[in-house]
Amino acid sequence: MCNWKPRVLLASWIAVFGFSLLAASRVEAIPAFARKYDMDCSHCHVMAPKLNKVGNKFHDNFTLKEAVADLSEEMRDRIKSEDPEDIHPAYWPVSIRVAGGYQYNKRDNQATDNGLETITTRTFALTRFEILAGGLFTPGISYYLTYYPEALNVGLPGQPPVHAHPGATSGTAQVGALGFAWVRFADIFGQFSEAEDHPHDDAAADEHPHDAEAEQKHEHGQDLIFGSHELHLTLSGHHRLTNAPYLAYRYDPRFSLNSSEGFQLDAPQLGASLDGATPWFGYAVSVYNGTTSSADDNRALDVFATVTQEFGDQRFGVFGVRGMAPTSFVTTGGGTTPIAGTGKDNAAFYRFGADADLNFGPFNLMLFALYGQDDKDLFGTSSATQDAKYYSGFIEGDYMLESTRTIVLGRYDLIRNLEQGISTNPKQRGDADALTLAVRRDLVLTSRVNLQFQLEANTMRTKATALGDNDQTSNTVFAGLDWSF
Repeated sequence: MCNWKPRVLLASWIAVFGFSLLAASRVEAIPAFARKYDMDCSHCHVMAPKLNKVGNKFHDNFTLKEAVADLSEEMRDRIKSEDPEDIHPAYWPVSIRVAGGYQYNKRDNQATDNGLETITTRTFALTRFEILAGGLFTPGISYYLTYYPEALNVGLPGQPPVHAHPGATSGTAQVGALGFAWVRFADIFGQFSEAEDHPHDDAAADEHPHDAEAEQKHEHGQDLIFGSHELHLTLSGHHRLTNAPYLAYRYDPRFSLNSSEGFQLDAPQLGASLDGATPWFGYAVSVYNGTTSSADDNRALDVFATVTQEFGDQRFGVFGVRGMAPTSFVTTGGGTTPIAGTGKDNAAFYRFGADADLNFGPFNLMLFALYGQDDKDLFGTSSATQDAKYYSGFIEGDYMLESTRTIVLGRYDLIRNLEQGISTNPKQRGDADALTLAVRRDLVLTSRVNLQFQLEANTMRTKATALGDNDQTSNTVFAGLDWSF
């Protein structure tokens, strides 16, 4: 798969792991929430931004009420009231996240004025600049917002967008844009009323130790979200621990992996979502018309649905997407300018998949598999004679060294095309393999700030590209800091 010599890759990984240990002597949860509850980020994160069990429960409504069974008695006292009127007026639910560092990147078979060449870059750059805000309007209405200010020095050359927010590009700049921007109405059918009228009583819990768990199970309701939101996958692309994205989330057979066009599973989608739980399983259904700046531009809505199940610390999910994209428009200017919102002659694309989040003490294993199919009419050319079909996925394992607040991980991603929409293209065009090895270590972890060291090595090969059907390989080593306040 990779063109790095094994001894070079092994040496890089040893250096990654060794450096993190020498530096030593587990929602969108943001540091503002840590300040609100006077706790550090480890209460909700395995390692920020990756959520743990408590964080996943907090993620839904920005309240810890559903997680009371997983909290200490001291923490239970702090969450008895979630009324914003009880919050000190000095509390401001806004956070900032900045990340950056030094990257070495080597890419072969790149198009230049002198033909195909190998390009090597060595540079310092910011990889992320993000403003986050979130909280409660009332105990049952929450909000969340991410904003990416325009910055010319955010992003690394030759790399896909670190975060697939609307307006993201593959260059060395970040276009100012909104990412997530939603309002959530919790428990729209009123199932929380009994628990809210009878807040958790520690004395009663001592007498009846299962009361907290019973209250937690009772507080499952149906929540309604309006706005630009994340599709409810078991494995969140927004909370991954690596710069390198999940390839399966970004691949669209009509576009390249580095394109910001096409459908992406980890991009914020503009629409509405209903999610909740039954006595047997959890579920979520979203209807939307694309990302904030890349809407489908037609009157047809896309639909995402998932069913999830938990067994202790193990989580499983299956999901499906049916999208509709226009193949023609009403135009002006002599037929050269499409009129916004007039897309018609829609064609469909589908995504079906399953994922699992498995926890065995300090070891976590994540599995993801997806099958995709795009209608041939979406390719916009008479050369497209059949629907495009492919499968993709990844496997990732990480191990948490709690004594040093260090996490080590490895991930393998793959993409395989079964049929090309343009049948004259090589069958393997767009096939990809990637290996990512990384270490993160908390250097500072308080209720006010989280500072992490990050070291990551990634190698990826993309097969039979449009440049003479040549394979392209990219090798990257990154070292930097991730800071959030």
